[in-house]
Amino acid sequence: MNIQKYIRIIIIFLSISFLGSCKKNPENFDVDLSSFKPKVVVPNVENNEKNEYQQKDVINKLNPLINREKVMSSVKYGKNNPFANSLDNSSNKLNSSFKLYGFISINDNDHALVQYLDKKGLININSIGGLNTKLIPKGAKVEKIIPEQEIIYINLNEETFKIKLN
Repeated sequence: MNIQKYIRIIIIFLSISFLGSCKKNPENFDVDLSSFKPKVVVPNVENNEKNEYQQKDVINKLNPLINREKVMSSVKYGKNNPFANSLDNSSNKLNSSFKLYGFISINDNDHALVQYLDKKGLININSIGGLNTKLIPKGAKVEKIIPEQEIIYINLNEETFKIKLN
């Protein structure tokens, strides 16, 4: 037991001496840099560029504007029958509420995944609106489904709509 007391006392003295040796040195190390002046090196830049800028003539290759009558005659808008119900204007309904989501091929038959008036489902080349599906407007027929190009063609009121996957 006496040996253990001596060993503890020795360990305490050694730890105190080790801790005392780790204290900082109170001397400050000051260097006077007021007389130090660095050399100023001027970079030597050679200008190899010659003024080869030549003024080029601008050639105007813009297409002239088309007059208003030609544009208005080429665009279809509005109803075919002015006395028809507003719900009968199917072409506008097709553009606003018809969405194409993707394509599926089952047994070499191409189908398109679509949404129309909050109804989702598959349509194929045999789909006719109002007859065998409610996923396209009444009277509309699916003409072509081309999954490679991500396009379907729908015929409505003697007008063909090309719908691309976005």
